[in-house]
Order: sequence, then C-alpha cells, then structure tokens
Amino acid sequence: MNAAHLHLLLNHFPVILLIVGFVILIVGLIAKKKTLKITALVIFMCGSLITIPTYFSGGNAEDIIEDISPESKVYIEKHEDQAKIFSITFYMLGILSFIGILGISKDQKYASWFTYLILIFSAISLYFAALTGNSGGEIRHTEIRKEIPTNGIEREKIEVDH
Repeated sequence: MNAAHLHLLLNHFPVILLIVGFVILIVGLIAKKKTLKITALVIFMCGSLITIPTYFSGGNAEDIIEDISPESKVYIEKHEDQAKIFSITFYMLGILSFIGILGISKDQKYASWFTYLILIFSAISLYFAALTGNSGGEIRHTEIRKEIPTNGIEREKIEVDH
C-alpha cells in the first residue's frame, strides 16, 4: 500500500462521519434526546480526528499522482486548497462538539442554543466536504470535470432538431 492508497482509504471517513453525525444530531434535536445529541457530537469529534491523517496523507499522495498524471496538477492544487478549508472547519467542529458535550452532560444553560450552533456549523462543514470530495474526484475522474477533455481533437458540433 502506498500513500495514494492510504489517502483514498482514509478520505471517505471524515465525510461519512460528518453525514452520520449531522443526521443523528437532527434526529436528537427533533426528538429532544440528550443521548442522541451527545452521540452526534462524539461522531463529529471522531471525524475531526480522522481528518488529521487524511489531510496529511494527501501530500504524499500528491507526489505519486503528479508523476502518473501531470495534467492533473491544477486539480490537485484546487483539491488541496479546498481540503485545507474543510479540515479547518471540521477541526473547529470537533472543538465545538467537545464544548457541546460538556454543556449537554452538565445541563448548562448554553447547551440548547449551542447545539443549534453546532448543527449550523456542521452544515457548513458538509458544504466544504462536498467541495473537497468533488475536487478530489476531478483529479483522476475526467468525466466529472466541468470541461470535457478532447485530447487535442476538435469535436464536431452536433445539431439537434427540436
């Protein structure tokens, strides 16, 4: 297993844990269940922690991919920039979740509104997770890129009758 394999293995965990935590937090808020809220926040903390090796394995994966596919450099840089933003938002979500767990478990007055703040922040993190995941896919999956690769061949225009 090389660095690219490791990064591809790890990169799904933060996104999946973020989605699972988000859904559980919504259910916990609707059902007003303390245990579900705490479960969601623990999941956010775990996702935040797994983001650390995921982010740092990306640099080594970059070295491998650049040699295989030099034309992907632009996509790699875009992915790296978006991964930085996603990582920072998820680290912050992990810290907020820790504070939220303390508040919920000790029945602090701030716990209720703070949990909604965490929900909003997790939605923001989900947005950056989607951008990061999509830009990562664009590195090797040309079919999802906005422009269609032509490999230097001019494509014929096809007229469609309406």
